[in-house]
Amino acid sequence: MEKRTLKKLSFFLLLFLFFFYTTSLFENWSTNNTFQKQAEITSQKCKTYEKTHTPKNPWELPPETLLDCFRVDEEYIWKHFFDHYTHYPSIFSWIPFQSLKYYHEAYLYNQQIRYILNVWFLTPIEMTYRKDLCEYRTEFCNTVEIESYKDKKELWENYTSWLMEKLPEYENVKKEFDDIPGKLNGATNEKRLNEFYEKKMKMLKENYENKRPERIMYDIDVLKALRRLAENNGVIFDGGLTTFEEFSHTDYLIEGIKIGIISSLQTLFVFVMYWKLRKRNSIKENQK
Repeated sequence: MEKRTLKKLSFFLLLFLFFFYTTSLFENWSTNNTFQKQAEITSQKCKTYEKTHTPKNPWELPPETLLDCFRVDEEYIWKHFFDHYTHYPSIFSWIPFQSLKYYHEAYLYNQQIRYILNVWFLTPIEMTYRKDLCEYRTEFCNTVEIESYKDKKELWENYTSWLMEKLPEYENVKKEFDDIPGKLNGATNEKRLNEFYEKKMKMLKENYENKRPERIMYDIDVLKALRRLAENNGVIFDGGLTTFEEFSHTDYLIEGIKIGIISSLQTLFVFVMYWKLRKRNSIKENQK
């Protein structure tokens, strides 16, 4: 009798574990589905902006706005955001609750990238892209007679050549940021941030080769932001305050309790059905 009872208990325990695993997979799928929908919405917004936004070449602008300090290379800047928002990885996992961790990391990476790329819009410590750009353009305007230029393309080319001489050499910039991979060791999203760093350094080199000084200035400030993030272990800081809390394993516990309750109710439902069936069969046997 005890052996039969033990077998029954083992069966319901296995049934509970089966429900627990399948329910956790459903939760992983649900988390991934929510993430992908959010990603698609953001991606569509970027694509819509890309279609409606048609940046002009500098020499196509009117003379009075050609060197306007607030007119930046938006096409280049927004390209970073397009690349980021149109390449979302799947966060689904066959391991229970793993998608929860992936979701956290993906969300944090999104915050990290936004912090890094927003140097053209915000000016936190060490990131003065628009301010420096304004000063350089003002200095150039004070050294030449812009009105004497009939060819706006020539004016822009002279300006970029002048600005290239003001900027540090590529090798010096590369050497300045060579320590970023080392500082990223152990940081949240270390692999992704390292891939971003490598891609950024490649773009920086191309901009030096193509003599695009304003893009170089943006690249340098982006690298400064990445280095600052690396020094803070990949966690976003703004004025010394953390703006995103570290992942808490309490979330795993809460998720486990929730799935455990659902699995218990499913197992209980099967047990009740089994008990009623056994009771009905027992009544029939007694009536014979």
